[in-house]
Order: sequence, then C-alpha cells, then structure tokens
Amino acid sequence: MGLVWLASYPKSGNTWLRAAIHSAVSGDEPDINALGPGEPGPSANLFEEITGLSFSELAPLERLELRQSVFDALAAEIDEPVFYKTHEAFFWPGERQPSYRGSSGARAVYIVRDPRDVACSYAHHRGKGLDEAISRMADRDHYSESRRGGLLIAEPLNTWHEHVAGWLDQSELPVHLLRYEDMIADPHAAFAGVLAFAGIKAPPDRVSAAIEATRFDRLQAQERAAPFRERPRKDAPFFRKGEAGSWRGALSDQQVVEIERVHGEIMTRLGYALSACRSETQA
Repeated sequence: MGLVWLASYPKSGNTWLRAAIHSAVSGDEPDINALGPGEPGPSANLFEEITGLSFSELAPLERLELRQSVFDALAAEIDEPVFYKTHEAFFWPGERQPSYRGSSGARAVYIVRDPRDVACSYAHHRGKGLDEAISRMADRDHYSESRRGGLLIAEPLNTWHEHVAGWLDQSELPVHLLRYEDMIADPHAAFAGVLAFAGIKAPPDRVSAAIEATRFDRLQAQERAAPFRERPRKDAPFFRKGEAGSWRGALSDQQVVEIERVHGEIMTRLGYALSACRSETQA
C-alpha cells in the first residue's frame, strides 16, 4: 500500500472522513487542528524539498509536469498507507493529462455529496450567495485556493459533474466511492470500508469509537473552543450542519432546476433522485 488520496469537491465530507480515519488509526479523539491522516498537500515546502526547485517560480503547467516525480518519491518512502487530501480535479483544465497517476500502489477514496447540499454548504463556506455558488459549480474554469507551506495555491476544480466523473472514470489508479449520505446513514460500514480499501485493519470497536469521537456536535464543540485553522472565513464556523437533504428548505425551485439541469446525469448515476419541480418546469 502507498499513497491514499482523499479526493472530493469542496464541502463534501473530506474533513469529517479525515477526522474519523485519524481516530480509528490512533485510537484517540481527533484534534481538528492536528489531523495527521489527510494533511492538505503535498505542500509547497515538500515539493521544493524533493525537486530542489522553487515552487513559487514555476508556472502552473511546470508544476503539473513535475508533480508526478514528487508523488513517486513520496510513494517510494511509504511502508504503510499515508493519506493526503485533495479537492483538485483529476484532469487539469484544458488538458487530458491526469493530475494523478498510480505511483507504487497509490489509490483514491472519492467522497461525493448531493450537489444541491454542496451548493448550500459551499455558499456558506465562501460567504457568498447561493446563485454564486451554483454558478461556480457549473464553471469549468473554477479554482479553489488553499495555503500550503506559506504559499497560496490554486486547485482547479472544473464543474461539479466533471470533477466527479473525472475521478470515478479514470483508469490510472483504483478508486473507492464513498457517498456523504452513506456516511450519515451507516457510518460504521462507510468508515470500515474506507479503512479496508486502504489496507488498514481496525477492530470494529475502534471504528465505533472513532464514529462517536467524530460526531458532528463534538467537532462543532471543538471548533467553538479553538477555531479550525483550515476555515476560510473568520466570521463563520467551518462545521455548519453536517446534514443530508437540507437543501429542500434552502434552495428555490429555480435553483434546484438549474443544478439538476447541469449535473442531473451524474446525480442520477449516483442515486440522487431528481426533484418533482424539475419535471414540472419541463412540462
């Protein structure tokens, strides 16, 4: 086993999964500001250490060309599964060259969430309106930004449906699909499945303890006590609701129709039922 990418579109449950993995592996209650598995990365500092080049002086496509050597070097040093979080699209925008390849047993867990709920959470995350979030999720040129190693790094996201399809339909590395809604409905089966896929043997009682330790209300309590360092906004919490289906009370019929018009094919493939208002609009 080697690198395990925890991949997802933003606001799809990646951080929750990281916390659960940390707890299941360590046996401890996770500290949201010290999550070992799933560190956002690889960082710019690690990139520079391995390549000997200045990250900030390289053009984005130059970084893309060099990154596989970074992943290969990381994988060569790994004896046990090591998790890295990414929100990046599998294929670089405008290129068919994959951002990731199967280095020394690398694999990916892809976390997906109903895009109608993603839109609500993403709007809150960015401090913008719902229409802006919906528009960005349909924009092939959309990027997110994260700070790594002191540098602000742009991650290409592509559209929501192309992000999902890019990770699920690629043939470079094995992928384990995990739905956010299944994490809520049956967290034991969901988290145990991820650990087994990564090659980690965790006793059922350890998984159960990790589920208890990462209940959403407990993560919220941690954030109230010590603000989450990865939150992009200082005026709003990162851990907001952690629910499935709350879009029904937040989105207008028109907004629902627009999301389903753009992403409906992939939604149906993943088992997300399209709403009645879409049918009524098309009638």
